[in-house]
Amino acid sequence: GGMRISATGAQTVSVSGTGTTAAANTNYTGATAALGDLLGSGAILAAGGKISINIPAKINPSFVGTLSNQTTATGVGLPVAGVVSDNVDSATAALLGNAAVAPNSLVQTQSASTLDPTTVAVFAPTAAAVSISGRVLTSTGRGIASARVILVDSAGVQLVTQTNPFGYYRFLDVPAGQTIIVAVSSKRYQFINPTRAFSINEAIDDLNFMAAMF
Repeated sequence: GGMRISATGAQTVSVSGTGTTAAANTNYTGATAALGDLLGSGAILAAGGKISINIPAKINPSFVGTLSNQTTATGVGLPVAGVVSDNVDSATAALLGNAAVAPNSLVQTQSASTLDPTTVAVFAPTAAAVSISGRVLTSTGRGIASARVILVDSAGVQLVTQTNPFGYYRFLDVPAGQTIIVAVSSKRYQFINPTRAFSINEAIDDLNFMAAMF
């Protein structure tokens, strides 16, 4: 739901070629057909001329999916159905003669036999992966081997590992930006605080557990 993109400024229009004139439609929003004309009335595209329109916009953070855009030109001397635009990028600019392509534009798949829309796939950001590590110790500070350590992420997925002979453990590739639970157990020891719950945003290398003194 909601709008997929938002304008970050007014569109700008540039023209070239003798007899070609055009100006931006200052009422353009793109929200409805009535407000969808990029150019103001009276634009003229002469033979050999060019009209370029730049629309600064941003993709809204809530949107994930595919954006597809294709403009349609209508007017005197054009077919009733209009003439649709073709996409262009830095790899295909030569197909449109002297078309200027914005720096860092996305590569588009273009067919020479069809008029292709400009299409962009928008993916959800992937959370950075971090490591969670520490040591399981006796009350005197010695490492406890073969202690069982469990990590439960915010989706309920469990990761299980055991400490090495010196009491060290590590979980790799844990997505940041979530709340996790880490718990320790051992057949020989009870622990002062065997379960920890906290939010992770970066790697942790000192999540230690201390056994209770008997």
